[in-house]
Amino acid sequence: MNDVTQELMTPHEAARWFRRSPSWLRQQTALLRLGAGGQPLYHTRVCRAYVLGRLCGLPDHALRELQMNALAAACGVTNELLGALTTNLIRATGNAPTDSH
Repeated sequence: MNDVTQELMTPHEAARWFRRSPSWLRQQTALLRLGAGGQPLYHTRVCRAYVLGRLCGLPDHALRELQMNALAAACGVTNELLGALTTNLIRATGNAPTDSH
């Protein structure tokens, strides 16, 4: 994990941060990507949370929650607002948390 000065990274920068290839990064379906349409962006705190969660062996839904909490903390979002956002996201996408790993 390389130290970076900005919070958001392009896929190429994120792959370099992880010290992996861009194709490896695309295969990480549990890694939270930011942005709608166009090129996804990766937040450094989310990437750190992803690594920590994987090292701890978290199931996908817990890994997603850990990443969302990391992003919320970086943005100064309260836990109550994060809960409401997550609930609305699940309703909008139909993606309820699962234990798939």
